[in-house]
Amino acid sequence: MTLHESGSLIDGYDNIIRINFSPIEKYEKYVGSRTSIRFIRNNTLRKLNKDIEKFLNDADITIFIGDSRLEKIKHKLDKNKIHLKLNNEYSDLFNNFFNKSLSTGFYTVLISNIFSENKIDLTGFMNLGEINGKCMYHYWEHLNGRQQSYIGKNTNHHFYDESKIINELTNVLF
Repeated sequence: MTLHESGSLIDGYDNIIRINFSPIEKYEKYVGSRTSIRFIRNNTLRKLNKDIEKFLNDADITIFIGDSRLEKIKHKLDKNKIHLKLNNEYSDLFNNFFNKSLSTGFYTVLISNIFSENKIDLTGFMNLGEINGKCMYHYWEHLNGRQQSYIGKNTNHHFYDESKIINELTNVLF
């Protein structure tokens, strides 16, 4: 993935959705400077320690996907923000329909499309367009070639199939 200096374009949108713990700090000129909605997969909560409150409370709305670790961090949630949890029946429905565990990005696109009157504009998805081991999985992580294990058929997700559907549901800017 090539980083595009799109921060001002992204900041021009009314609502900016971010996924899991995608940082803004140090990347503003590429990804913008604010977050309206953040989708967090509960299994990623174990990856953060000291910065967890920053990511849990940086958006007006935080939507949690999955179960388990949410009770452990409940006391860290800002009471003045909106924190929602996706009903497990929906995640099971989506996972069973696709016969795979869906990526957090795919959940984000599906749910965002449910609440949008128009196609959503999408930037920064590794698994769109050309999918190969040279792409960065996350713009802030340098995996030194290990990203190949995150794409294709050797993962719990099937990014090839997800990519086709995401392309149909969104306006992919780059």
